[in-house]
Amino acid sequence: MKELLSKYQKVPVEEHPNDTTDKPTVSVCVQTYNHVNFIKQNLEGILMQKTDFHFEILLGEDESADGTREICKEYAVKYPEKIRLFLHSRENNIKINGTPTGRFNLFYNLSHSMGKYIALCEGDDYWTDPYKLQKQVDFLEGNEEYVMCGHDAKVVDEGGCLIRESKLPAEFKRDCSADELKRSFWVLTLSMCFRNVIKEFPAEINKVANGDTFLISLLGQHGKYKYMPEIKPAVYRSHEGGVWSNASKLYKSKQSLNTVLFQYKYFNRIKDFLIAQHYYNRYIGRLDNLLVISIHEKKKSVVINTYFKLLFNRYFMFKERKFWYLQKSVGKFFLSRIYFNLKLKK
Repeated sequence: MKELLSKYQKVPVEEHPNDTTDKPTVSVCVQTYNHVNFIKQNLEGILMQKTDFHFEILLGEDESADGTREICKEYAVKYPEKIRLFLHSRENNIKINGTPTGRFNLFYNLSHSMGKYIALCEGDDYWTDPYKLQKQVDFLEGNEEYVMCGHDAKVVDEGGCLIRESKLPAEFKRDCSADELKRSFWVLTLSMCFRNVIKEFPAEINKVANGDTFLISLLGQHGKYKYMPEIKPAVYRSHEGGVWSNASKLYKSKQSLNTVLFQYKYFNRIKDFLIAQHYYNRYIGRLDNLLVISIHEKKKSVVINTYFKLLFNRYFMFKERKFWYLQKSVGKFFLSRIYFNLKLKK
């Protein structure tokens, strides 16, 4: 993982002085950027955890312009035995498809995590159950076949008003197998507590915006997932500064398509062909979804690009080399979707 970081690190990351233990049971990774109104609630939700083990908070501050960094420093001074504060530079930022991300911040935290287990909570989200970590660690300690556990979350707006009681659809409020995790079973990032087993990330993960989705599929190579309804729901915040929560349907569709493509490439590269086939099938489905959204929003350029993307990837990436037949089948696919959507509008 450190080799991956060195590729993008242009300036040194400053570590604030601390007195944390070098043998924590859990490393809680917090990535924050322009969260001045939220970061205190985030940190208080972690610091209130009641455990019979030591845990550390790896707080990565991404050179915010709104006063978030100053708050992080205050907490690092106040809780030196808990918080390891990393002060980042925007020069190290990893852009994905031209968009700045918190990927370097996340990978830096993960690579410096010394805990047996890792928990995640972005700087604008927070936990509500003071026994969350204790419950999760107790379960993982007693069940070696599980690599990760998680729970539900509520959704609130910028002011803390409730938008939705549950962020997690009912069909994902259950345990799942390792195979299902590899296929990107939906686990809420702010609920995750997992074994610190991934020491190197594949290059493909830095090609996708949905890094947490990719991470879940990687963890599936190490065990099963436990859903824990007994843990009080955490709180996911939807606000204007949220990169994903307020993105357009078209943007989300494009990024999801890109994520599935690189998951296919990864599992195909490591010769897990059954999972690779799953992502190939999902890729075709996501292209269909992108096409539908593009037609509805009258994005002609996206429609045309989607056609050639499908043609190119099926010919070169997926090795479907009967090119004239391929042109015909892809053309039929697109014409059928366009016809179907025109019929819906009537």
